[in-house]
Amino acid sequence: MLVKLTTTKPTLLLNANPLRKRFMIQMQPSSVDSNNTGRIHIGKGFQPVATVGHPSQGEVLIQSAVIEEYKRYKEDTLPYKGPIWAVSSKANQTLIVEEEVEERRI
Repeated sequence: MLVKLTTTKPTLLLNANPLRKRFMIQMQPSSVDSNNTGRIHIGKGFQPVATVGHPSQGEVLIQSAVIEEYKRYKEDTLPYKGPIWAVSSKANQTLIVEEEVEERRI
């Protein structure tokens, strides 16, 4: 799904999900979206701030950069299953967010 961060306030990208088996977050390049000239900070379990060097900066994405985590084997603790937040250094930055979940067996 395509997500536009219209403000510079933290935005919840993915809710906590114990069945998550993969997620991918990619900042679109400016060749696709000419507004994407800033940074996007990703926080796993916390609301990040858009200041480089700040203890709560989270993981930083720039144009075309990707954060991806997936379950490699049955007991793997990846991917992170809590809430995932994003904040941008400029308004109107876009990113692609994907999430795959395990089938729930009853």
